[in-house]
Amino acid sequence: MTDQLSEKDYRRAASAMRGIKIVENIRRQARTFTHTDPSAAIIRQRTRMEKSLAKWLRFYMRGAFGLQFGSDHLKAIAKLETAIRKGGMFALAMPRGAGKTTICRAASVFSVLTGARAYVLFVAATQTDAEAAVEFIRHQLLENERL
Repeated sequence: MTDQLSEKDYRRAASAMRGIKIVENIRRQARTFTHTDPSAAIIRQRTRMEKSLAKWLRFYMRGAFGLQFGSDHLKAIAKLETAIRKGGMFALAMPRGAGKTTICRAASVFSVLTGARAYVLFVAATQTDAEAAVEFIRHQLLENERL
């Protein structure tokens, strides 16, 4: 038995070492992620906004809710907030295009980010609708500067 590696074995070993170095580098970068706590003013503002789903939606989801809520919206948001905070179910019927889906998608973000609910189940009529809901939530979490 010889102590020398064949050219093929040497390439395999070198490739494995490169892979190990890449993984080590990724792990090192993950450990160096820094987090800065928000200022006291931002914490006070968040605490104030979390008391009202309607105010939270208007502030944190300004892109989706640029107009004032109508009385029907406010009634639906109040029922939704009660279901989020205390549990329960209710039926929501509003005209097509009135914002039912957007309110529910945004409320699911509110539920988790404020700690009102650990898990949210969002049911959609079709796979396309479900994918759109997930994309809305993903977009908010990644791109919404206010969150």
